Amino acid sequence: MEAPIRFHYFIPVTIHAMRQTCLFSVDIRCDSRITMPSKRNVLSVVLIVLGLLSAVFVTVLTNPDVTVPGLSVGYDLTIHDEYAFVSNNDGVAVIDISSHNYPIRVNQIPVSDGVFGLEIVDDTLYAGADSQGLVIVDISTPSNPAILETHSFVSGIQNLYVTGDRAYVVKLSGILQIIDVTNSSNPSELASLDVGSYSLDVFVNGDIAYVADSNDGLVVVDVSDPTTPDIIRTVSFATGAWDISVHEDTLYLASHSMGVRIFDISSPENPAYRSSYNDVGEVYGVFGNGECLALADLQEGAKLLNVTDPGNPTLIAEYENAAPHDVYFDGVYTYLADQDREFILIDFQDFGTYAYAVTTPSHLWLWAFPFSLLSIGALIVIPSLLKRKTNE
Repeated sequence: MEAPIRFHYFIPVTIHAMRQTCLFSVDIRCDSRITMPSKRNVLSVVLIVLGLLSAVFVTVLTNPDVTVPGLSVGYDLTIHDEYAFVSNNDGVAVIDISSHNYPIRVNQIPVSDGVFGLEIVDDTLYAGADSQGLVIVDISTPSNPAILETHSFVSGIQNLYVTGDRAYVVKLSGILQIIDVTNSSNPSELASLDVGSYSLDVFVNGDIAYVADSNDGLVVVDVSDPTTPDIIRTVSFATGAWDISVHEDTLYLASHSMGVRIFDISSPENPAYRSSYNDVGEVYGVFGNGECLALADLQEGAKLLNVTDPGNPTLIAEYENAAPHDVYFDGVYTYLADQDREFILIDFQDFGTYAYAVTTPSHLWLWAFPFSLLSIGALIVIPSLLKRKTNE
């Protein structure tokens, strides 16, 4: 056994009252068996700490139950085969919904200034952006979309509707533009019409275009001649108009703080008011199929109404843990473009079960960082611990 090392220190202390100086002896012993941590142990601790911190970071990044408000805002939504397309601040998210219990975000269509409106015709996605304008995307392979064309001359798009060889575009400034997209590489403007002062959505039914203008109401436009569109009438008591869904002869109008209004459009140029439903929220999106009407309420969540009698809509079910901007209903499942989680899938028939889109599997490699750091840290320290235990 090694002998302890002894040090002697003499400390002079002056006692002012006696004006004398005394010497105090302090005996300090140091056991040479106490050693500083080795560099290997220090490195091991650093690696393990970094591994734990990176594990927390990856968990936040990939866990759909951990949300960072504002970073994954969903605006508009449409479904194509087994994929959901959700517009967001960075473009359009592509989500595989083939497994409704486990939707997976598989791709992102990049649009630098974000996308607000979406429309799909066959295998082509039309995305409406601000400065980039009309973005045309090939989605014949939905998981691997390819941008075909970008046309910035149609800038400031809030929403759009595409039918045949025409795209109908609305802007917040209250402008309706009609674009000829016969040649997607060289579209041209057919007409531009001032329809309101805060236009948010458009739906075309035959020769009639319906524009939802929050300030002016529901605007009915004759587009039988796309080069000279003409306003037929404005349903002024439909102020707050935000989003439009049409099924056969019924038009459903999301009206923000005024709830949802239902119109009979069997006479397309003359919408007849049928009823309304208002639960004192902010209805941003609607989707109806004649039997059920799904609502996206930014304040109250998602709601499903029975509208078999369009004059008397009644609540079937609701899901409150959401802040949706838009909604799609396929007859069974309800899909939301959500302000906080970007995308939510709800099955109201199964007691309101829900699922969020998880990260694409290609991002799972991020776990390699914390796993590697923790493994290396453990491999460094374990041999020294075993050696110390053996010596004891």
